[in-house]
Amino acid sequence: MLRKIFTSSLIIGLFVWNISFAASSSGYTKASKPELTLTVPDISIIEKAIENDLKGLTKKEKKKIKEFLVDYINSVKQEKAKPVNPRETKGADEGIEEY
Repeated sequence: MLRKIFTSSLIIGLFVWNISFAASSSGYTKASKPELTLTVPDISIIEKAIENDLKGLTKKEKKKIKEFLVDYINSVKQEKAKPVNPRETKGADEGIEEY
């Protein structure tokens, strides 16, 4: 009986370890805490931008929204970029064929 419990525990442990290892080595970067903290005026700028479809914003408001977006990009979980193989991009500069 003890042998069966030990064997089943070992199998379950290896299964859980394998899943956690696969999840940690997936093709994503780790998420981090954003550097910026949104204040009430910041949220009002975002609400104004959403209501007006990003039109009618001042240069200062546009700059602030860009800062928010850059901070968001840097803090969220992202797919890791795949390395580019130069052999695959060799014919990319040929352009569109004309018929």
